[in-house]
Amino acid sequence: MPILDNITVVDSDLSDVKGDIDDYKFSGQSNYTTQIANAKREVYRKLKKDYWSDNPSLTSAEVDTALEEVKDIPNLDTLKDNIVFTALANVMFANGSLELSQVYKQKAEDTHIDYWVDEDSDSTVEDAEIYKPLAVSIGR
Repeated sequence: MPILDNITVVDSDLSDVKGDIDDYKFSGQSNYTTQIANAKREVYRKLKKDYWSDNPSLTSAEVDTALEEVKDIPNLDTLKDNIVFTALANVMFANGSLELSQVYKQKAEDTHIDYWVDEDSDSTVEDAEIYKPLAVSIGR
C-alpha cells in the first residue's frame, strides 16, 4: 500500500529547514529516504485515525483506500511540513540530539494538518472533501 505518495518530500526539503542536515548522516548513508518514509508512516497513522473518526462506518481497508488519494490543500502544504518536521525529529533523535528532536517534534505537533481527499475523483477541492483534525476545546 502506498503511504502518502501524493506528498513529495526529499532531502532538500529537510535542508530547507535545517541547513546542516547532511552533517547528521551516518557513515555510508547517502540520503534520508528511509527517515522520510518512516515520517510518512507516522503522519499517515494520524491521518487515518482522524479520517476514521469522521467516517466511523468505514472499514480499515476502506479508509486506506480513501487515503490513497490524500493531498495537501493547495498553497498550504501542512501535510508536507508535518512530514518534514517529523523526519527531522527522528533524525535528531537517532543522532542523540534530544533537545533538537523535541523541538522538531513540537513543530510537527504544532503544525495543524489540513488535508484533502478527492472523494469524487474530480480533482476539484470541495469543502466537503477538506478535513481538519478536531481541535481540543476547553471551556463552555
